[in-house]
Amino acid sequence: MTGRPESRRFDRAPLSLEVHYRTKGSFLVSYSLNLSKGGLFLETEDLHPVGTELTVRFSIPGAKHQIETQAKVMWVRRAASSDGLPTGLGLQFDHLEDHIGKIIDGMVNDFAGVKLMALADDSAALHRLTRYLQSILTCKVLQSSSSEVVAAGFTERIDLALLDLDSAGDSGLMLIQIAGQETDPSVPVIALTKDPVVKAVALRDGAAAVLENPPAYEQLRRYVLEVLGKPWQPQAAK
Repeated sequence: MTGRPESRRFDRAPLSLEVHYRTKGSFLVSYSLNLSKGGLFLETEDLHPVGTELTVRFSIPGAKHQIETQAKVMWVRRAASSDGLPTGLGLQFDHLEDHIGKIIDGMVNDFAGVKLMALADDSAALHRLTRYLQSILTCKVLQSSSSEVVAAGFTERIDLALLDLDSAGDSGLMLIQIAGQETDPSVPVIALTKDPVVKAVALRDGAAAVLENPPAYEQLRRYVLEVLGKPWQPQAAK
């Protein structure tokens, strides 16, 4: 058999992409779950064909070194979903040099865990959201009402918040704005609602995703993992 190996059928793109992650946790979720051999999902409207090879440089808070490696486009989401998942590229790392592998191993060893928050304004909804999150990830789940967060802000670093908008009402919509505009890094919020008008407002105000309430478990799991592992842009770059 002749010709170039499979991994070299496409010319390397003269492009270097810089990606920022909110936390070690968001990177590790993206790395371990989005692609089976290690990679990441890159939110971008600058879409490239499947097979395109790119240089990717990314940084994670708390990591001593910036990571740079080669990646290949494995799949493309060409249009944002109606629930809020963005356009972008699914990238798989071609290979990781030994020193990069050691950096990632060190982050795994030092990782203290993902911290999620359940937000609802009645106790039954709050417990239901907490059970959802604890069944998706082994992690610490904080509980609060949206009105409490609106009044006091996020008093701890949160990797992702799951919000019951049907119990929260207007304070839930205010919380979505606070999570996106008044925290650095921003807190991604997945909102749940039965009301299509409220869904549209929540997406407009910056919710990372909005799902039917109550959600199908597998759908919620997929969205939690994808939103949690999504790269983050510093506010100045938005």
